[in-house]
Amino acid sequence: MWMRKGFGGWHRRSGLFPESSAGGRWYGAAEKCLFSGTIEENLQWGDENADKDQIRAAAESAQAEGFIQKLADGYDTELGQGGVNVSGGQKQRLCIARALLKRPKILILDDSTSAVDTATEARIREAFSTTLKETTKLIIAQRIGSVMEADQIIVMDGEKSSGLANMKPFWKPVKPIRKFTTPR
Repeated sequence: MWMRKGFGGWHRRSGLFPESSAGGRWYGAAEKCLFSGTIEENLQWGDENADKDQIRAAAESAQAEGFIQKLADGYDTELGQGGVNVSGGQKQRLCIARALLKRPKILILDDSTSAVDTATEARIREAFSTTLKETTKLIIAQRIGSVMEADQIIVMDGEKSSGLANMKPFWKPVKPIRKFTTPR
């Protein structure tokens, strides 16, 4: 953990975007960063006042509860720096649980479900729609399924936008997406 001055003051940094000094207006889960300490301590970075029930509910919504319960020490399992003793998908789900506890006004997700299977990703997206109803979510994704329910989609072609739409008219005007979704 380190500190960085910006956005009007000093902020706790941990491989995540700094939160706004005005009370957590936004939160980024771009880098899947975990710290030395227990799973519970890592999740409490989202809300240091969260009780065990809130932590478990967030883990369940993030599809992390199942693998946590299989660990010998459950939420008391010690994680190595960076989460070296969990898989990439488990690390992503723990960071998503932390984001759910944070309840920011804007949540930035940068390929945050790339290491989980599509069925798990669908359950996580469902949790976002029910748990974070009032949160604006900026989702950067490579899988089309990750953004199927988005209000607006921007398709990038290199450094340029090659399309902006909602999902229904999206299929016809934007060729880069059609090539991934057209049956072969």
